[in-house]
Amino acid sequence: MISPELLAMLRCPLDTTVPVRLEVPEEGRDMPARVCTRCETRYLIHDGIPNMLPEDAVLPPGCPNLDRLPCRQRPRS
Repeated sequence: MISPELLAMLRCPLDTTVPVRLEVPEEGRDMPARVCTRCETRYLIHDGIPNMLPEDAVLPPGCPNLDRLPCRQRPRS
């Protein structure tokens, strides 16, 4: 099990300035996840360990791939 202090330090791996929140589903529904507060990508938690690999993440509805996520987009200068 990962300590609460370490979990609080987690950030979106696509934009490390963006925190993630904990999402605990209702009984019998989905898996718990860390969810990016910007792009809403879900990083599932297996046996108490969050899988923060972007290629394993659950993309938000309507997003066809990782390159279309707001956290992957670079701000225009």
